[in-house]
Amino acid sequence: PEQHSGPDPERQKKARAYARASRTFFFLDLALAFAYLILAVAAGAGGVLSNMASLPTPVRAALAFAVIVVVYDVVALPMHVYADYLLPLRYGLLTQGFSGWLADTAKRTGLTLVLGAVLLAVLYILMELAPAWWWLLAALAFALLSACMAVVLPLVILPLFYKQRPLEDDALRTRLERAAERARARVGGVYTIDSSAKGTVANAALMGMGRTRRVVLTDTLLQTYTADEIEAVMTHELGHHVLGHIPWGLAVQGVLVLVQLYVAHLVLARLFP
Repeated sequence: PEQHSGPDPERQKKARAYARASRTFFFLDLALAFAYLILAVAAGAGGVLSNMASLPTPVRAALAFAVIVVVYDVVALPMHVYADYLLPLRYGLLTQGFSGWLADTAKRTGLTLVLGAVLLAVLYILMELAPAWWWLLAALAFALLSACMAVVLPLVILPLFYKQRPLEDDALRTRLERAAERARARVGGVYTIDSSAKGTVANAALMGMGRTRRVVLTDTLLQTYTADEIEAVMTHELGHHVLGHIPWGLAVQGVLVLVQLYVAHLVLARLFP
């Protein structure tokens, strides 16, 4: 039998270097965002709300959120260009042109604006309708939104960034569907996305919930891995289903949001009785 020498040391060294750089920029982004918000408060940016006094409070809050996000994205754009475009390009993980990357970034910002503005407007509506219990109602609304996002992810969000089509390899599709059956994960098909148009990273995922749940493979995975290896990768993803990681993750996230909102309620009630 063929003897495998194990992982390529040079490749592992590059992987560790890229991981270190990615972590560094992640924490830099957090620090910059925190400093930006502190400066915004210190500079009296809240005056934006009072200058729109003719509008309902939820609408003013949503508009202020949009302004804060757009200004931050402009301020942080040079760092994001380097960390999210030039760095993966240098390590051979990204092949997408700059205009395409910029378009995807704009789409992600647009989604953030829409979802964030709606959530913030809902928060202010709940504060007005139920000042004592808005934090609990908002946590329930967040949990509902998270579940809805999981359902629509493969149908609405993913197609905004990748072309998606049913897997044409009948033998591999049957093999993966049988693996899902063994894991008692009912799936509505096996699909592939054209990630090779943007990069070289290979991946697989079990996406959606209920009737929208499906197996999704990147075309880079199909191009560079054998059927046995693809099934091994997919078995790992199915393991998340078997061990209940998805519902547990949603539950933990829901509890954390509940605690955060309750703390916000206590602070706001003290500062603005």
